[in-house]
Amino acid sequence: MRRVRRNARSGLWTCWLVANIVGFTLGGAIGGGISGIGEQPYSEVVTSASEGARILAINAGVALGIFGGW
Repeated sequence: MRRVRRNARSGLWTCWLVANIVGFTLGGAIGGGISGIGEQPYSEVVTSASEGARILAINAGVALGIFGGW
């Protein structure tokens, strides 16, 4: 009886681990994609360092927000 209960917990732990790996991968891919799309138009157009830093900060915040919300 104890053996069955232990195997059930092991299966649940494996499902939880796989779900977390998939979720982390999808969140990172979506957040990174949005970050790259948001920064690409400004890579050669920005004339000041402060403007470039502002754009990077906003895009990083949006990407991290999506990553955290996923």
